[in-house]
Amino acid sequence: MLRENYYREPTELDLLVYEKLVPAQHYLRQVKALINFEAFRDQLRDGYSPTMGRPAEDPILLLKLEFLEFHYDLSDREVIAETQVNVAFRYFLDLSLDSPLPVPSLLSQFRTRLGEERHQAIFNEVVRQAREHDLVKDRLRLKDATHVVANVAIPSTLELVAQTRQRLLKALHPYAPERVAEEEKQAATIRTLTADLRDAERLYYRVEHLRQIVAWADTLVAAWGSGPEQPDRNRLVLEQALALAHKVLADREAPQSKDQVRSVGDPDARRGKHGDYYDGYQLDLLIDAESEIITALEILPGNGDEAADSVHLIEAEEEAHGNDVAELSTPGRSDPRTGGSCRSGADGVRPSAGPHAGRRVLPGGAVHPGREGGSPHLSGRGGNQPAGSQFPWDGVAVSIPPQPMCGLSPPQPMYGFPARQARAHGGQE
Repeated sequence: MLRENYYREPTELDLLVYEKLVPAQHYLRQVKALINFEAFRDQLRDGYSPTMGRPAEDPILLLKLEFLEFHYDLSDREVIAETQVNVAFRYFLDLSLDSPLPVPSLLSQFRTRLGEERHQAIFNEVVRQAREHDLVKDRLRLKDATHVVANVAIPSTLELVAQTRQRLLKALHPYAPERVAEEEKQAATIRTLTADLRDAERLYYRVEHLRQIVAWADTLVAAWGSGPEQPDRNRLVLEQALALAHKVLADREAPQSKDQVRSVGDPDARRGKHGDYYDGYQLDLLIDAESEIITALEILPGNGDEAADSVHLIEAEEEAHGNDVAELSTPGRSDPRTGGSCRSGADGVRPSAGPHAGRRVLPGGAVHPGREGGSPHLSGRGGNQPAGSQFPWDGVAVSIPPQPMCGLSPPQPMYGFPARQARAHGGQE
């Protein structure tokens, strides 16, 4: 339940200290002046019950703390500890010098409460405010993708199957504790009897045991029928564990598949290649070329098709803001819908149909006049493509170089979510 008012009027001492110790050009002063955080309050309000529970901490305070965490790469505990002594943080958070701080664990609960949809809505509102301040233009978008390594230990296949079995049995325990106890005894017997066998044989027996448990769980879930629209938490946990077990078993049937589950702890992570192989995700970004503000983003598994995702990113931005991006810079090689490619000269391609109909899609980082015309010729990594060169025409991958591109100055702290921050959290270029 939210309070009616969270405003805390600063004392004269607060104002004096902030004026003397937080420079006028400080980044957090600029952010506070440009972003209207109060505009997010209505989007946050529906995550709380209007009548039940104790009065909650100010959600705007928690959202600002989350901003500080990501911008300065701090954990929940670190951001609270830093706020205790950092005057600029307190100024940004609208706290007085003696205001109490929330406990660190509340921040993880807050992120869960917001969920993906509310975070996306807040991100879109930040971009909308940037457009309102005339910081984001529609002349050109750069597409960037970087890798994010999953923060999990990657088990061996034997360990992965065993962990999947244990997760499924734990989820089944509330419904059939006696049968779960029998299956756990069977697992211990298999472990003892196969201890001296080769790994391939040990894996075979564990996979077969997992198949038996999955067949039993399928029968149990099928007997329930469709169930209520909002299933209880135990049932939801079981359904998720069962789906994971099915995927792990399917992976054993196709061991060469590139879509293998890598971890029970992070089952959505996949193996990808960014120079070397890694396990995790891709952070796929659409960036305004002039301000370097991120205008759309998507998280893909490590093996995801970030080339095809450019169509989704452009459509997501234009749907959220009703704008019309004139140009998309992309040095990819194939049409993500057909696997083919097209030929054209150095001035890019203007598709007549599809998501990018009429939009100039440009090769090799080169920038050319788009639908509105008047854009100067600039070039980035890849330079100008010779006439007849092959390049994509319908939203394929772009890889933004780490050095300044298209005559732009290197990334600076800016309003919104700067590209350099996404790169810092996403890994190396």
